[in-house]
Amino acid sequence: MYTEMLKTIRDNIIKQVKEGKTLEQIQKSKPTKDFDADFGNGFINPDAFVQILYSDLSMKQK
Repeated sequence: MYTEMLKTIRDNIIKQVKEGKTLEQIQKSKPTKDFDADFGNGFINPDAFVQILYSDLSMKQK
């Protein structure tokens, strides 16, 4: 389930990056929401997790 969660969130963020959305827009779309109940209470909150992925994925899309 963990690997599937990572792939799903990654794919969601890549799609939005390709659409030209900003980090703030992507965070507002809550790409982690389906997994927050199980994984959203760790040492990295969902917005910080999205920021980390966005930083990496947006650089790879250029």
